[in-house]
Amino acid sequence: MALTIYGTAASRAARPLWVAQELGLVYRHVALPYLGGATRTPEFLALNPIQRWSFWAVTECEKDALVVLMHGVLMPPERRKPELAQAAQRRLLAPLRVLEQHLQTRPYLAGGRFTVADVCVASVLAWIESASSLMAACPQVHAWLQRCLARPAFQAVKLMAKTA
Repeated sequence: MALTIYGTAASRAARPLWVAQELGLVYRHVALPYLGGATRTPEFLALNPIQRWSFWAVTECEKDALVVLMHGVLMPPERRKPELAQAAQRRLLAPLRVLEQHLQTRPYLAGGRFTVADVCVASVLAWIESASSLMAACPQVHAWLQRCLARPAFQAVKLMAKTA
């Protein structure tokens, strides 16, 4: 099976194109421009849910999820700024509603089975697991996150982090 890389080389598609060049891989490049909506069609989005959801987690959630984690859990209480965590939670509600809608008809991001896409997104959203108002507002996201975080592989990594 040949590798196909979709997207213009003047976008994030440059990354896999570069890697393919570095490794000397044989691949086919389908240069879809990001302007004009070609990369937002259902057909395109169905091609690679891993890249789609990985980028989504980074661009839409990661920064605010980290603020929630730091100012809600990790920092010493005297250094926390609850107003920053609350503002970040308000901003996260919009992208979480996108995920909530997506999860209405499927147990995992790519459909009926757990994939790397779930790892990428759950690893970020695990940081907001303690944000009970967000979890209550998005019950499908909460249930999905609990399924992901209950997996034995995640539990093993969590145990490693505690002993590090």
